[in-house]
Amino acid sequence: MLLKVELGCGDRKRKGYFGLDRKKIQGVDIICDFNKKLPLKNSSVDTLYTAHTIEYVKDLDHIFSEIHRICKKDAVVEIIVPHFSSYTAYHCNASWIFRWYEGLGDYCISEHNHLGKQWFKIIHSEIRLENHFKWLNGIINKMPRLYERTFLKALFPAYEIYFKLQVIKKM
Repeated sequence: MLLKVELGCGDRKRKGYFGLDRKKIQGVDIICDFNKKLPLKNSSVDTLYTAHTIEYVKDLDHIFSEIHRICKKDAVVEIIVPHFSSYTAYHCNASWIFRWYEGLGDYCISEHNHLGKQWFKIIHSEIRLENHFKWLNGIINKMPRLYERTFLKALFPAYEIYFKLQVIKKM
């Protein structure tokens, strides 16, 4: 049986997923603190999904280490975080702010990896603009560095960044 996990599922857990969250609400299967060891076995997860949760974790090294630990080799990990140009990126409890081209670089095979922790391979990533600018998504994602480094991010603020990763494990 495939194990699909949603970190920070809240009350809108994806169908067919096992939900972890910090509060006991409808849909949550396990209550846990993402700043501590996740209560799942090593290499037990086939698919992991998390949206607008990672930015609240105090230690990125820890959560990415835990995601890597619980996921099987070649597992698919989908992560959605607010883009730094979004008003949601500056929520009072958020600990991290993400850019597209450096977003998860320290944990992936990437030219922006400064830590040497190549735990994931980026399969796909994209900047997603606010709803009223969605029609520009295709254009922005053809030139994400230009978008993030110029006035374009102020004119057309992004809402979030989507990353689809593959877990790398040496066996």
